[in-house]
Amino acid sequence: MSQKFTESFSKFGPQLAKVITVGSVGIGGSVWAFKNCLFNVDAGHRAIKFSRIGGLKEDLYTEGTHVMVPWFERPITFDIRTKPRTLVSLTGSKDLQMVSISLRTLCRPREDKLPAIYRYAGTDYDEKVAQQQAEKAKYQVLKAQEMKKNIIIKAQGEMESAKMIGSAIQNNPGFVELRKIDAAKEIAHHMAVSRNKMVLNSDSLLLNLMSSGNERLAIEKA
Repeated sequence: MSQKFTESFSKFGPQLAKVITVGSVGIGGSVWAFKNCLFNVDAGHRAIKFSRIGGLKEDLYTEGTHVMVPWFERPITFDIRTKPRTLVSLTGSKDLQMVSISLRTLCRPREDKLPAIYRYAGTDYDEKVAQQQAEKAKYQVLKAQEMKKNIIIKAQGEMESAKMIGSAIQNNPGFVELRKIDAAKEIAHHMAVSRNKMVLNSDSLLLNLMSSGNERLAIEKA
């Protein structure tokens, strides 16, 4: 009996070993394929897929188990839960001191924009976008401060100009006549280069200088 078993094993042993090897490889390959063909999306997360053939897909995968093609596709998971972010930035104060400002925000991504978010900023979008928004807000604050300074300086200049004009008029009555002549020259220059045709008398062109002169002569004769 044992001799027959030995003869049968020696006869079918190589074939049996080959069958066992092929079966083991097949089972192992099936387990590997089954394991890598599925991916899970946890609660509070969403996933998109990247394909080596077609690139980033627009399909959105919710919680649960989904199918993918091994090696050709890979899932990209996003956490869509609301998360707090604290932004810290240095800015200047009115007394020329640097102060630290912190801002706490709550943010979460839009589910329908996850492919675009991944293309633009990747999975760590919140840190990148928050930093950009902080720099933008800092720039807007500095811009507003500079505009305020410019307005104050302009108002002070106009006030000084008004004081100087008032003083010049008070000390020299002919200053107004000189300003009228300058204005008349500027108007005449613009009319000369313009294509429009206009007919004006000398009184209108010189801003009524002739009439004021005639009135002054009449007063002196009287």
